[in-house]
Amino acid sequence: IHHALRYSKFVKLYGATSVACHADFVFENCVEGLPYVDEPGLIDRLNQVIDEFAIDYVYPAHDSAVLTLTREQDRLHAKVVTSDLETVEICRSKNLTYDYLRFYAGAEEIREYPVFIKPSVGQGSVGARRIDDRAALEEALADGVEYAICEYLPGQEFTVDCFTDRHGALRYVGSRSRD
Repeated sequence: IHHALRYSKFVKLYGATSVACHADFVFENCVEGLPYVDEPGLIDRLNQVIDEFAIDYVYPAHDSAVLTLTREQDRLHAKVVTSDLETVEICRSKNLTYDYLRFYAGAEEIREYPVFIKPSVGQGSVGARRIDDRAALEEALADGVEYAICEYLPGQEFTVDCFTDRHGALRYVGSRSRD
């Protein structure tokens, strides 16, 4: 977002973050110390920043921030650049995505092992692992985390980024390895 807009004479960019990070080096204007996306007070503090700097649009740059700010759009003093809430919710949850695509198997349907599980809401490979039998699956599912259960595909993992324009036309598709 910064890279795309940084030279526009029509845009003054502000970065905002909960923790000190590289954003302070990237953005000429950076606000640190916002509450985390799941903490109380985020919307009130973000509205203070929006009002103080006359911000018109908020571009969330993290999956959880996209979901929270889309849900809270009516309370924000600026427009969130996002998709509709249903789309954001489906994209944030692997299980909702698999259900939407009719690609989901529940634990009771698993007949062949190994399988691959990963938290339904999460990013990267955090919490993802191979499960080799029914006992290991039952143990994993008992830990209180909602998992997506997938076919085990050995080898390198890839992710595909897709971007559409405001009319829903696909404008970019790019794959990258999950290293």
